[in-house]
Amino acid sequence: AVEVSEPTTILVSNLPRSYNRSMLVELLSAQGVLMDCDLIYLPVEFKVGIGYGYSFVNFVSHEAASAALKALDGLTGISEAEGALQANWSAKQGLETHIELYRNSPVMHKTVDDTDKAALLKHGERLPFPEPTRRLRAPRARRAILHQTEGEEDDTQA
Repeated sequence: AVEVSEPTTILVSNLPRSYNRSMLVELLSAQGVLMDCDLIYLPVEFKVGIGYGYSFVNFVSHEAASAALKALDGLTGISEAEGALQANWSAKQGLETHIELYRNSPVMHKTVDDTDKAALLKHGERLPFPEPTRRLRAPRARRAILHQTEGEEDDTQA
């Protein structure tokens, strides 16, 4: 891992599970912090195509990350959110750390929808992600518990 002297990566949690990367980009833009953001990753449960309710966002400087943390932590009024967003420093820090973490990750496999991949940005514009340094495995879908699958009867109504 690359040593980072001051943190630049925040973990934004309590996002609506329906959120996708585009919605996160809009949120960051609305809060005035998108232009200083250089990496976004919003993990998705591939089997059902919904987010886990959190994301990692890296910024170009500690000052920019601090401003974003202040803008996002406690933010309310996010569609479908249960309460306020939470923003904290991420355990893993820095752009290079996250590039190395994701470039060889199954999340960057060609079978993964582009909107579910980690994205690099510069001044709000998407940049190509560095190529993997080894062959990528396709992601395994995590087992999801679905309350009702297609074709099942809802036996709660009698």
